Amino acid sequence: MKIKSHLLLLTILFFGTVQIKAQVFKVDTLLYSGDPDNRINLVIMGDGYTISDTTLFRTNAMSVVNYFLSTPPFNMYSNFFNFIGIEVISNESGTDHPGNAPDETIPLNQPINVADTYLETSFDYGLHRVVSSNNLGLIYSVANTNFPQYDMINVIVNSPYYGGSGGGIAFTSMDVAAFEVFMHELGHSFAELSDEYEYGSSNCNPGNSQLINVSQETDTSLLVWKNWLTTAAIPTQPGTDCNLIGLYPGAYYCPVNWYRPKCNCKMKFLNQPYCEVCAEQIIYKINSLVNLNDDFSPQDTTLTICNSDVQLFTVTQVKSNPKYDTNTMVC
Repeated sequence: MKIKSHLLLLTILFFGTVQIKAQVFKVDTLLYSGDPDNRINLVIMGDGYTISDTTLFRTNAMSVVNYFLSTPPFNMYSNFFNFIGIEVISNESGTDHPGNAPDETIPLNQPINVADTYLETSFDYGLHRVVSSNNLGLIYSVANTNFPQYDMINVIVNSPYYGGSGGGIAFTSMDVAAFEVFMHELGHSFAELSDEYEYGSSNCNPGNSQLINVSQETDTSLLVWKNWLTTAAIPTQPGTDCNLIGLYPGAYYCPVNWYRPKCNCKMKFLNQPYCEVCAEQIIYKINSLVNLNDDFSPQDTTLTICNSDVQLFTVTQVKSNPKYDTNTMVC
């Protein structure tokens, strides 16, 4: 199923009434790999979880963590991330579904619902599947109050129906298929990747603009991913060399004049791997945010050592996960 991310990104438009103060909630360490000052800290908070749903929240949050860490290339870098759960308590379980999105089907595939939830999440932001909140300021306030060292925020919504969205805050329902939306949106918010699908855009004129994984450039000597090219024909027709990095027409919402590196990629279709170009960018971002030298001794950087002295120097490094064969990955 294709994702229309610029509609999913409607989350950034719905600030509504901003609450300044946030409550202090219980903070869970879902997965700890090291000092938060030298890790990428992903905060997961729930909406529509009552006090009796706290065990369910932790179970659902760990499902997101496990999905994240089973997705290449993130699966190689579990030691670079901390996962923190914030047990936000709502008065009622579930989330709003007003049933007023223009693409609602009759009969409705999910009941109309109004729930008194702390983070004020809801379906039907522009499209039925778009889950967001009209109080994004409150969500940031909860993060800042309870774990200010956060780098990314994921709000999981206590609903079994498919939905989610991205932007500065990622929203994920508990339909397992929605986890793929989360991973696609991380491509945008974490790795600065662009959408690779077509969606009827009228701004598809020729040019030479380029981003990390989409390009208008047809001169391969100038192509941003030129070092990945091998034997694929340029431009590259889908269905002929889909296992090769090339210049496939159709990207950035345009069927023509914009190109992508590969036939299929998570930035084009859900349930596809990140292509090599996108995976390389993700790995670059991870390594740019975490100092590989986690600790060292001695801490004194102005040592005086006599000729007869012996001084031991040690460095503790953050390492990728050795259980994965890095020879098959982009490094």
